[in-house]
Amino acid sequence: MRAAIPVLLLSSVLADSPVDRVVTLLRELKSKIEADGTSEQAAYDKFQCWCEKTIGETSKAITDGKTSIETLSETITGKKGELGSLSAELAHVKKSLAENAKSQKDALAMRENQHREYAQKKNEMEEAIGALQNAIKVRYWKARAPVLTF
Repeated sequence: MRAAIPVLLLSSVLADSPVDRVVTLLRELKSKIEADGTSEQAAYDKFQCWCEKTIGETSKAITDGKTSIETLSETITGKKGELGSLSAELAHVKKSLAENAKSQKDALAMRENQHREYAQKKNEMEEAIGALQNAIKVRYWKARAPVLTF
């Protein structure tokens, strides 16, 4: 049994030797690094998948934006042309409106003059008719009255 005790002591001394502790620490460090590497690889794969998806969506959004810019630029150009056409039409309508207002004013002045002349002639005619009616009455009564001779 004496021989067994030194072997146990030797094995316990060897088990606790600094080299064994370093080897154990290195093995633990290796397993920890491998576990970290596995989790990092999983995170990288997840991030890479997200990047690929985002790049695809961003590329599509850029393409759609460029198409939208082209379409809107064409629409703006068309609307500018339409605006120019409508501006010219508006100027023509304003000019016509001004001409019509002047014509209306001139026509109103002419109608007022005509009405004044008509009212004056009507008054003269009514006076003439009244004078003729009085003349007819006088003539009628003179024709009916006996002539008095002195």
